[in-house]
Amino acid sequence: VLDEGGGEGLAAAAAGRQAFPATFVEDETLRLGEACLADGRATPALRRKLVDQLDDLRRALAIRAATDGR
Repeated sequence: VLDEGGGEGLAAAAAGRQAFPATFVEDETLRLGEACLADGRATPALRRKLVDQLDDLRRALAIRAATDGR
């Protein structure tokens, strides 16, 4: 993707933030994101942003699971 150095690291982080499908609160989105992390090809900046986004997604999925059936 992009090297972490200079503005490229910022670009990778921005791409991770802007391109993440945050409106798709689904198990499949989590699975695909985890597969991307496991792949090992993401730059460090993109990886950090993806880890943060996946953490938010896990929490959203947990909240949804806890409130289903109310």
